[in-house]
Amino acid sequence: MKRVLVSVSVLLLLVVLFAGYLRVTAAPILDGNAQDVMQPKPGDELSVDEKILRAICRAEFDYFVYPVPRFGRSKLVFVRAWICPPNDIYLEFGIEGEAEDYLIYRCTAGGRPLWKAVGSGGA
Repeated sequence: MKRVLVSVSVLLLLVVLFAGYLRVTAAPILDGNAQDVMQPKPGDELSVDEKILRAICRAEFDYFVYPVPRFGRSKLVFVRAWICPPNDIYLEFGIEGEAEDYLIYRCTAGGRPLWKAVGSGGA
């Protein structure tokens, strides 16, 4: 019985540590507004391929782990992606239930989210 209790305690500790690690390494929320973020120029928009899908999945997971407080765990709806010189990617998401607000993620070329920012006024 004592061995089971120790095993469960260790497992619980590992889960808590892993959850803490995910939270600490999540993309930070930028102060300010996403409208300050560079908007795409003609030709900068990217079609959805495997690399973009990976970035979308990582951004959605990041949002699940560390959502914007005023929206809670609302569902993100992918809108578009565009390139950010030299080789980063911007992802724009609508927020379910929020008609005027949107979320911008800046990701590395490999799909790792660097930061997120909230914008208002439609996508």
